[in-house]
Amino acid sequence: MPICLRESNPVARKAHHCDCCTGRIEPGEHYSRSTNLYDGRVYDFRCCTGCAGLTSIVWDWAGMPDEGVNCEDFIEWAQGEDESDGAHAAKARALLERAGLSLAESL
Repeated sequence: MPICLRESNPVARKAHHCDCCTGRIEPGEHYSRSTNLYDGRVYDFRCCTGCAGLTSIVWDWAGMPDEGVNCEDFIEWAQGEDESDGAHAAKARALLERAGLSLAESL
């Protein structure tokens, strides 16, 4: 299981990609960054403001995997949530839009 070493909400000084939806985080935008340790490796996980609140939802949905969650997990969750029109359907549709996918394209 990844160990979170630090969390922050910085303002981007350069462009980044969201590790959840692959959308672009533009310079000047706030984003969520966590520095994690997993399997002896330290890495940063960046989320745009639209995805930042979804991390725990997707992690729970994925069964709390030891290795954490990645972009593919977010997309798969969004596809299922959007199809079911569940409680987070609007957030799921927004994630698919940020990822540049429509529901039909993502299936």
